[in-house]
Amino acid sequence: MTGHVIGLNGAGSFYSARKALNAVCSPLSGLGELTYSNGCGKWKTAAIVIEAPYEERVGNSQTIRITFDCPSPFWLSSELSVSRLAYMYGGMSFPIRTPNRFGTLGYLAVIYNDSDTEVPVELTMDGGSLNPAIINRTTGEFIKLARQVNPGDKLYINTDPEFLEVSLITTDPKTNMPVKQNAYGYITYDSTLFKLAKGENRLTFESDDENKAVKLTISFFKRYVGV
Repeated sequence: MTGHVIGLNGAGSFYSARKALNAVCSPLSGLGELTYSNGCGKWKTAAIVIEAPYEERVGNSQTIRITFDCPSPFWLSSELSVSRLAYMYGGMSFPIRTPNRFGTLGYLAVIYNDSDTEVPVELTMDGGSLNPAIINRTTGEFIKLARQVNPGDKLYINTDPEFLEVSLITTDPKTNMPVKQNAYGYITYDSTLFKLAKGENRLTFESDDENKAVKLTISFFKRYVGV
C-alpha cells in the first residue's frame, strides 16, 4: 500500500502525522486487521506490517510504501452471520435417508453459506441437556458431548483450527463469576468439529432427554478468495 504524509500546517504537523503513522504501522504492534471497502461492501483479513520504508522527503510531504503479510488466504465478511436453532412444532423433512426416526418436533436451522469455501463456526448452547448433539444433516457430520450439561451452564465450541475450543462455562456459586472448563475430552470419538459446507446446510439438535428449552446460536464469518 502506498500513502503520503503531508504537513498541511508546516513541519510541525508533518512530523506529528508521521509519528502517528509510524505507531500504527510498526511491526511491533503484532497482528492487526486490514479492512477493504468499496461501494458494494466491506471485507477484512488479519495482517501484520513487514516493512514501511519512506521515500525522500519533499518539503513537508513524504511517500511511504507499506508491505503487509496476511497469514490467511481469505478475506472475511465484515459482519458476523448469526443463526439460531429454533424448536419447531411443525413437521420436518430432510432430503436424506437415515436410520434415525424424526417426529414432528425438534430443533432446525437452515443456513446458506455463499462463501468461496467451507467456513468454521462458533456454536453456543444455553440450557441443560443430556448428551447434546449438533448435527449437520447436509454433510452427515456431528458434534456430540458425552455428559450432562446442567441448566444455567453454557457450552461453547469454535471449529476454526486456529482458535479450536470446546468449553463448558459454569458459574462459581461463591463468587457468581463464570468459570471456563476445557470440555474437549467430553466430545465423543466419532464427532467431527465440522465446518459449514458451501451452499445450504441443515442443522439439527438432539439430546437424550429431549430438552425443549435449549437455546442454540451458530455464528460465522463468510470467506472469499478475493474481493
